[in-house]
Amino acid sequence: MEGKAIEKTQINHLGQSIKASRLRFRMTQTEFAKEIGVSRQVISDLERGIARVSEETLKKIFDYIADQDRHDPLECIIDYLRVTFPIHDTAIIFENVLKIDKAYFAEVDSHLYGYIGGYQLDYIQVLYSKKNDERGVLIQLSGQGCRQFEAFLEAQGRTWFDFFYACFDYKCRVTRLDLAINDYKEYLSIPTLLNKIFRQELISRFRKFDFNGSGSISERKQEGTSIYFGSKKSEFYITFYQKNYEQARKLRIPVEEVPIKNRYEMRFKNERAMLVITEFMKSGDLSTIVLGIMKDYLLFTDRRADVNRKYWKINRKWAYFLGDVEKMRLAVEPNDQLYERSKNWFKRTAAATAKVILEIDKIKGTEELQEILDEIELSDKHLHVIEAQTTDIKDMICA
Repeated sequence: MEGKAIEKTQINHLGQSIKASRLRFRMTQTEFAKEIGVSRQVISDLERGIARVSEETLKKIFDYIADQDRHDPLECIIDYLRVTFPIHDTAIIFENVLKIDKAYFAEVDSHLYGYIGGYQLDYIQVLYSKKNDERGVLIQLSGQGCRQFEAFLEAQGRTWFDFFYACFDYKCRVTRLDLAINDYKEYLSIPTLLNKIFRQELISRFRKFDFNGSGSISERKQEGTSIYFGSKKSEFYITFYQKNYEQARKLRIPVEEVPIKNRYEMRFKNERAMLVITEFMKSGDLSTIVLGIMKDYLLFTDRRADVNRKYWKINRKWAYFLGDVEKMRLAVEPNDQLYERSKNWFKRTAAATAKVILEIDKIKGTEELQEILDEIELSDKHLHVIEAQTTDIKDMICA
């Protein structure tokens, strides 16, 4: 009897949790059931406290709810950034803009974009030009660099707004800005949007679009569809793609285990990038800017026979998506691991060989791998990586 009482309590708690999660993310019972891999009736019964489920299903539901609760349905992140400064004193940039001790950056040769050298801390780069070169100093953050820099911002008690405020003190120019909207709910079916474009159910300021994708022949379904609005060579374009399929292939995991379903990216260059950040500094709200751009450039409609195209109604799911974009926040995903580049290189190029040597050592009773490692002398660059990775980020920031 005691075991049944505990089970009943678990079921009641589970039912309440499911309903609360569904309401928060505006999911139907059918949508929730599909995510878990059970029938809608099971979810309906659980919410009424009358169903029995296996321990495996119980764990799967709680894990799914916990994962959903870690994120808002839509989050906006800064996913790439280039900022230039019309000065040549890199010390000012480190001390007053990045606020990171320059000593933790490795000096590197770089001729990227015409610069003559630079400093690098994993994916965070600072490049410098010749004294009379108008290029001045450049801060470049890749997607992973943005995540790493967010760890520094968090340790400094600063935000992206504070960082850009400091940039403007030195007459910066933002020359590249990528904004990404992570969709944890799958508001939109990207293959369906592609079909709507072919049916001329998209009204847009863009003149061209491109797309690619893959699919399953046996299951007769599309997988991993991407749509590109505008030209990649222009100062602004938008990309919609199924992030879950991309990550599943990259990480070799089931697509269901990837929390981000879709990603909607906006890439701005030069004057367009500068305009977005200038507006951000005025309002402090990126979601309003993103919403305005979406509304201005893309309008998905529903075809109606015998009705002029300009009178077609806005697609309900697109309207719902835009409504929640307005409530979206600028999120941060700090990553304090500062040797990701080295690890990724090792995984791609040397890890398999090292494992082969290790397996041979196990079979033959030798220690060849250890002997190879003992013979290697670490360069100053390698020692620098060790120092940076073993130093707490709080000890790397400028006072």
